[in-house]
Amino acid sequence: MRRVDRPPAAHPVVTVRGKGSGRANMAGVICFRDGERPHLFYRLHIYRGRKGEPKSFPSTDYRDLIVATQQHLDAPLVWR
Repeated sequence: MRRVDRPPAAHPVVTVRGKGSGRANMAGVICFRDGERPHLFYRLHIYRGRKGEPKSFPSTDYRDLIVATQQHLDAPLVWR
C-alpha cells in the first residue's frame, strides 16, 4: 500500500492491489465538553461491489449515529 500525492482539501486516496471495486465510507461526530476530553462516535459502511448493495450510507444510519451519540452523552447536542 502506498500513499498517492494529492492537492490540499482533496479526498485521501490509498492505492491497494486487487480487484479494487470496494470502498469504505465513514460518518463521524466529535463532541466537546468543557473540562473533559473529546468523544468520537463513528459508523462505517463497507461497500464490496456486490450487485444490489448500496454504495453509500442510508439516512437511517445517520439517524442512528445521532441517536447513539445523544444517548451515550445524555446531554443536549449543538450541531455546527
